[in-house]
Formats: sequence, structure tokens, C-alpha cells
Amino acid sequence: MKGYALSTVIWDRLPIGVCWNLSNTEFAQTSAERNWTRLAIQETWEQHSGVEFSGWQQCTNDPNYYGIRISVEDIDGGAPHTMGLGAMLNNAQGGMALNFTFKNWSPSCQGREEYCIRRIAAHEFGHALGFAHEQNRPDTPSSCIEPAQGTRGDTMVGLWDLASIMNYCNPQWNGDGKLSATDIEMAQKFYGPHKDTESVFVMKRVASPAKITEYDLNTRAEVSTINLDFGSGDDYVRRMFASPDQKRLYFELAIASQPGLQEKGAQSSVLIAYDIASRAIAWNVRLSRTASIELRVSPDNSQIYYAADNTISVINAEDGKVGNVMTFPAYYSVKALDTTPDDNDTVYVLASTSGTQQNILRVNMKTKSVMTSFAAGQLPSRDYHVLAVTPDGKRAVYMKPVSNLGGSNMSEMDLSNGKIRQLPGGEPYKSVNNLQATNNHQVVFVDNNEYNVAPVIFYDLDTGGKVWAESNRKLIPEIQYDAKTQSVFLMSDLKDTVEQLVPQGDGTYKNIDFGFTAFTEDVIWKPMAAPFVFVRR
Repeated sequence: MKGYALSTVIWDRLPIGVCWNLSNTEFAQTSAERNWTRLAIQETWEQHSGVEFSGWQQCTNDPNYYGIRISVEDIDGGAPHTMGLGAMLNNAQGGMALNFTFKNWSPSCQGREEYCIRRIAAHEFGHALGFAHEQNRPDTPSSCIEPAQGTRGDTMVGLWDLASIMNYCNPQWNGDGKLSATDIEMAQKFYGPHKDTESVFVMKRVASPAKITEYDLNTRAEVSTINLDFGSGDDYVRRMFASPDQKRLYFELAIASQPGLQEKGAQSSVLIAYDIASRAIAWNVRLSRTASIELRVSPDNSQIYYAADNTISVINAEDGKVGNVMTFPAYYSVKALDTTPDDNDTVYVLASTSGTQQNILRVNMKTKSVMTSFAAGQLPSRDYHVLAVTPDGKRAVYMKPVSNLGGSNMSEMDLSNGKIRQLPGGEPYKSVNNLQATNNHQVVFVDNNEYNVAPVIFYDLDTGGKVWAESNRKLIPEIQYDAKTQSVFLMSDLKDTVEQLVPQGDGTYKNIDFGFTAFTEDVIWKPMAAPFVFVRR
């Protein structure tokens, strides 16, 4: 191993808290810069070692705070820095200083702020973990002319590393924001390798005060409990879902009763953000609606798309504040949303345009503009408002009604020209739920029909081939596809327990029942209640 660490200041427990020493105004104005910082750390130290940071909110005056307090400053001659290494920063005012504006220090970063902020943050967080500058080592060669700077380490193993993100002599400034192989070795020596944490969050009580229990998937032990008390006993959780990076849970709490005069049909929901690592509620915000809503988190986890009636709002994932609002004509009604992994500002929309017809739109939420809009045929009944866009953004899968058959055919739209084709082998389905694209050529869904089975179906978009992963249940209200294992987590109305369908070598699926039981403190299911979420971090 190569590197230079101060072994006496390695943090003794994880996660390490992070907070911002900013005023309310400063915190609101630096949302993008703070997100770039957090992403830089996720993609370096957290991704390649057992290190985990939590919080990332405004600092409080907690005298027992465990973590790093970050200030933001731009002083001529005052470079970003840390006050020492590792746990020397614990609860220290000004323990770390970063720069977001570059008007005084390093003005060459103006116009490329994201580039600079990410690389500086990755370097400074190396110090925060206890790692000194590589050029501080006594075996630094004469070819490195950068002077030693800052606190020295006490653990030097292996040869000097030119490629280290902590080396000022690295020809790539701050290692181009990437850890060298030996930076990773050093981080893993002191904090261990990155380990997936697999949890299942199960809804125990839907009505307010709602209760959710976290279980460890591997040991099946109960880990923690979330209590959500934001309304009266008539209010209930309708949705529970995770962010793409699996670091947040989001809950929609439907408010059933509201004081005061209300516009006819007016209702509201409370959207709640929960930080999984710190096991704390990050924020909550009350949102109005007159009907059911749709929610999606952007691929980069920075914003939430909230669709209600004929509008889509952008909610800042850091603080819950509403930003851009896209308003469609009054006769529009948003029915379903989807996103693709590499397009953070785009949302795909299935909308009713006249009460009987539907369109599929591609909307840029940053510019509040409709980039494409294609007629998608007749609007089916409410059970079939589903939309899945393939990860490459080329195909949209949705349902079109079938005359006199009481069901809908699965159809595909070419998103480059709006051409529609009925998918082969996609016979009329009675009630398709949880439609998800697993890749560019396959979708998975459950058909909750009125017959004796509710099959979980993997459907090949190219050939029309189908694999029934499960066909022994009468109703399956929720499925969740796991790309890593290519398996499906589900819950049926027969047991109310979380199960997993795991693919076998012969094309069949093995059923694992974890025994995590939902709704143990409710008499009945509430409509649209989300019974569980599987999270891998």
C-alpha cells in the first residue's frame, strides 16, 4: 500500500456527519454547489471504501455533534482547507472550508465551477478522513518540487504515489477528482472495503402516526423504526419509494381532512424525505392537489418531479423547496411519469388530453418546454395508467384499450417519430401494475386480473416472449425489480409478507419468503398504500 495517513485521527465510527455552516439564504442559494460536493464524495471515497457520510444539512449548535462542519468562503490567498486531519475536525467550527464562487481565490475556476468544486471537495475530504499530502512523505523524490504542506502523517507504507489525489505533484490537478488505485487501498486499510447494505423497509401502520420497520435482509433482524406523525388518524401513507442512489426514502402522506374553507375537490399531501444513513427526517413539505399524484426522483437524485392534475413541479431534494413548475393546458391530466438514467432534466409524461385520448410527452423541466408530444390513442380505464421508458430513451411502453374485451393491449411507441405498434403476444391484460423497463429490450409487470392468478411477467419487447416468474397469487399490489440479482421483490394480499423471486439456471424462479409482515398495526389496507421498499447501499 502507498499513501500517507495519520493513524491516530482515523474516525472511530461510521457514518460521519457532514453539515454546512451557512445561513438560510446561503443554504438556499448554494443547492447546486452543495450537490456537486456530495456527488464528488459519493463517487470517490464512499464508492471505493467502507466510508459513509450522512446529514449534509445546515449545522446546528449541537455540542455533541459527530462530524464535519463545512464553511464556504472566498478569500484572496485563502485556499480551501481543513483544520488538521481526520477526527481532529470532529465538531470543529470551520473544520473544513470550501470555495463556491472563485471571485478572489482561483478566479480561473469561474465558468467551470462544477469542475473545480468536485475536484477540490474530493481532495479535502481525503484530509477529513485522515490522509496527509503525499508530497509530505520523507521519501518524496526530488522531481517533486512542491513543498510539504499541512499536517504530516505517521503511517507510510509502500512507495511514493505520483497519481494520488492527495499529491500536489500529480500532473492532473487534484487527481482529476479520481482516486488512484493506491488511494483506494489506503482508504480500505483504515475504513474497510465497500460493503452493500441490504435492507427492506416494511409498512406496519399506514394511518397516521404511520410506522415503518427496517429489516436487515441477510440476518432478517429488525434494525430500526420510522415514525411519521404529520396528520390526524384519517391521514395515511400512499407512497413509499427510494431515491436512485438508495440513500433516501420518500413518503407521500395523504391528508384526508383539512381545517378551514377548501376549494371544491381540493386536497393536499405531505411529502417527507428520510435520510437512511442517519435515520433522520431531512425535511417535509405540504403540497396541494385535487386528485392523485405521480412522483419520480431525477436520476442524479437532486430533484423530485411532483405531478398533480395538469402541472409538474420540481422539488429540490436537498431542502424540499419547490422550483420550476410546468403547467399544461387545463384539459390535460398527468397520469404517469418516467425518467431515463442519463437525462437528469427530462421527464416522460403519459397524459390525458381530452378525457378520452392520451399523449406521451418528453418534457425538459429545466427550460419548462415540451420537446416532443405524440398522440397515443384512446385513454384506457384508470387501472391502466402506466408508462415505462427504456433506459436509452427510444421506446415507451404503455396500455391501449381493446374494444369489447374489457382489457388493454400492451403497446410500444417509437419516441423518435411517435409510431405505435401493438406488442406481439401482449394479449389483453386486465390490470397492469408496476410496469418497469429492466433494460432496453425487456419490461416486467404484474397483471392483477379478476381471475385466480396475478402473474409477474418478464416480457421481451423484441420477440414478444414471456416468462411467468410467479402465477400462484390472486393479487400482488407491489413488485420491485432488482437489477443486480435480476430478481423481483413482491408482496401479495394472501400473506402480507415480503418475498423474493430469484432466477434459477433452468429458467424458473425460486421463491424466498423473508417473513417480514406488513400492516400488523392496521385493520385494513389503505388504497394505494406502498407496503415495502428494498434498498441496497
